Amino acid sequence: ALAGSCHSIMAEEKDFYEFLGVAKDAKISIIRKAYYKMALKLHPDRNENKEAATKDFQKLCLIKETLFDEKKRKYYDRTGEVEDMSENFESSYEYWRGRYSRVTVEDIENFKKTYKNSADEKEDLRQAYVACKGDMKKIMESVPLAGVCDIDRFIDFFKTERKNGNLKKFRSFKTSIKKLSREE
Repeated sequence: ALAGSCHSIMAEEKDFYEFLGVAKDAKISIIRKAYYKMALKLHPDRNENKEAATKDFQKLCLIKETLFDEKKRKYYDRTGEVEDMSENFESSYEYWRGRYSRVTVEDIENFKKTYKNSADEKEDLRQAYVACKGDMKKIMESVPLAGVCDIDRFIDFFKTERKNGNLKKFRSFKTSIKKLSREE
């Protein structure tokens, strides 16, 4: 008889604190007491529908694991989400693979073709120029797909942007160009 009512409580996907019937700012001692009361109520050995009770009890264990740990509780309070602390690489890898497709060399080459000389690349160059205060070495490290063969093209782009007043003139731009030419 209890399993039906308990399962419906969990099915509502209430906030952890609301589910336990405690305030969000409740002390850990109050949370523990509420947890133990709910554990007695939801325990599979005390319910007729063992399968539903087991699922509910597992969810209650997640609540305990989250709210009894100060770091996890802070994360939950801030985001409303349970931090995935899984140390099992395989399950993490499977999750990642299921969520994101594998990137191939062909994918990178196709992106390269559309990115080079695109509006996106030009915007990335402008942002990198400002963030790196004109330092070409840092710019080359921060712009995607930038290589030695792009240096002259980037320098020309920056000179044009500076001449047109689109970019601030940094002294480090000229000195970094000289340093780059010495490094080559």
